[in-house]
Amino acid sequence: MNPALRFIDYGFTYSSGDAPALDHVNLDLVPGRITSVIAAQGAGKTTLLRAAAGLLGEIYQGEVRGSLQNGGVADAPGVTSIQSGPAACAAFFDGYVQVTLAVETVREEIGLPLFASGVTGAARDERAIAVARELGIEHLLDRQVTELSGGEEKLVGIAAALVPDALTYVLDEPFEQLDVSHLAAVIRAAKRRARAGRLVLVATGALDIALNIADAAIVFENGRWTVIESPSYAAAARIASLGDSPVMRFLAEHRAPPDGVRRFRDAVQRAS
Repeated sequence: MNPALRFIDYGFTYSSGDAPALDHVNLDLVPGRITSVIAAQGAGKTTLLRAAAGLLGEIYQGEVRGSLQNGGVADAPGVTSIQSGPAACAAFFDGYVQVTLAVETVREEIGLPLFASGVTGAARDERAIAVARELGIEHLLDRQVTELSGGEEKLVGIAAALVPDALTYVLDEPFEQLDVSHLAAVIRAAKRRARAGRLVLVATGALDIALNIADAAIVFENGRWTVIESPSYAAAARIASLGDSPVMRFLAEHRAPPDGVRRFRDAVQRAS
């Protein structure tokens, strides 16, 4: 299977920094699955996600080295997409203002990413309604964007990232501030896109969630990024130090029996 994203000796140094934020990254990320991104603070996780989203060298200025293939074609340095159908990437990044304030209502906000693609008003509205229903926020569609709570604002930002038909979806810390029902809705939405043949990159510090939803994981260890296929709680001891999750720390420290771990994992998956 051809990778959706291929990092080839990729590196990036921000114009405001001296040391590389990413250096000699070599990864093949295949479509059709959810891939969790797991790393300790300062390892370059956010920069890796920005690279995947095509933001480095454009929104974030700096020196790009190596190449990043997107959709099967590479340009060096930088990112090339040859897709005329689905967008190359759609992304949600936590820690920023999630609404643009360029529009008035949530309905318009969710549909805004489709505007640049030339999607007509009726089709744009239909797609915004469908994604809002998917995430359980249909009741917010006619709400003013200035009247949203922090959790509602985050859900609207995630909905706007999921509304385009993209080859790759990048979700940075999508689960914080969400109640259980909306967390499960976001997980289901991510799984639907993976089953549709898309690559979904998810970064979260909650390793118990990360390993339960992931078909693969990108882990930063021993100074380099590597891919773990079919991650499970059997890998808890290896990666517990890479995040901050009480569940993962407990499993790593007590080496929970495989059957018990499997039952716990199955219960979480059923809930989502």
